[in-house]
Amino acid sequence: MRKFKTLKGIMPNASQLRRNLPIFAWTLSSLAISGLVAITQFGCQSKPPSKDAEVASSAATPPSGAMPGENTLAARDLEGPATTVDGTQTVARAIVSGGESRRPVAVDGDRLVFASRRIGLDRWQVFEALLKAGVERRVSFDAGNNEPVGLLSVGNSRRLIVATSTDAKKSSSRVLSEYRSRFSTKSPASDTRTSDSPYDASVQLERKLLLELPALGKRGTEWVPVGNATAQRWIASTDKDGKNAIILAFSEGEAPKPFRVGIGKAAKDPFDPWTLLNVERPDGFSSAAISDGRIFPDGSRAVWSNGQSLWTTALNGKQPEPLGDGTLNANGDLAIDPSGQWIVFSTATANRGLNLAALHRSGRCFRTLTEIPGDELDPAFSPDGLSLFFTQRQGDQAVVAQMAFATSTSGLSSCRD
Repeated sequence: MRKFKTLKGIMPNASQLRRNLPIFAWTLSSLAISGLVAITQFGCQSKPPSKDAEVASSAATPPSGAMPGENTLAARDLEGPATTVDGTQTVARAIVSGGESRRPVAVDGDRLVFASRRIGLDRWQVFEALLKAGVERRVSFDAGNNEPVGLLSVGNSRRLIVATSTDAKKSSSRVLSEYRSRFSTKSPASDTRTSDSPYDASVQLERKLLLELPALGKRGTEWVPVGNATAQRWIASTDKDGKNAIILAFSEGEAPKPFRVGIGKAAKDPFDPWTLLNVERPDGFSSAAISDGRIFPDGSRAVWSNGQSLWTTALNGKQPEPLGDGTLNANGDLAIDPSGQWIVFSTATANRGLNLAALHRSGRCFRTLTEIPGDELDPAFSPDGLSLFFTQRQGDQAVVAQMAFATSTSGLSSCRD
């Protein structure tokens, strides 16, 4: 009883609690507000996330209803004028994802394939963007460097040609767990950027070509080797009927090697035979000075660049004919629209780096397409020819961008100069 009395004397009775309840409530509210203020002040004093971290975070967040391994795509307008081939002002927009991206290839009206180097990685992997859905997903899964180099038309399908620096098996199974853990994120020590040219010389490894075959079972696309040659960079273009191809191989310390390649019906290696070309130029020089080459969609001729001028030849490298008046300053990075009427290329400017320009197949109707600060490279057309994709480089950072090339199909054939 004595203990009970002591506790009873210490504890307040019911009437005391009723009298002091407003005071207790006010005290608890004050403590809660003070805690929130302290947390807010602490958060404001913390270091804000970096721009790269924000990009990585947004790119790593899959959209609602997305398949495993899909990330959201964003877009931002590029500063600087852009004009369609028929003279209409337009806007070039960067297709933004985590890290860098370059060398786009438009497979169809919705699927865009490109190389991407994610934040924290030194190697390039192949990704595809589904433009209508606004998502992207990784296509190649290995420890090497991989980039798309062109398409092969087979009937109604278009098969992707990629270059790879590794023999590791690829799969396009879009499984998120495989995306994260199948291969180590640490790249080989020899597979890093070089300070001399962070864009074109970022990979000094020899690469071989692979051809994409239709999906087989649950593992997705099958990739098979094409030929036995290796090079540090490849350029490939085929005619619309899938009968002939022009392929260029570039390796450091060697002259570019241009090949005319016949396309047969072999399922796993349709490229045969490979014929090394001695490409003639109107001024008498040989193929040693070639920087780019493409085949016209109708398969009739090929167009070449030496980093300054443009000319065409027959598919065997003979019968050279000049394009333009010799003042084009065609740096290279060629693309031919699906109608075969327009040739797009990079051209150097005094204060805006490399811009994109177009020239009609007749050699007339020169058009400046972009005047964006930085460099515009690697142009590629959509299958209908109305959109142009390209790499936009600012310093040592690059992204894939898109703009309208023509406002209608009638604009593709207009050449009124």
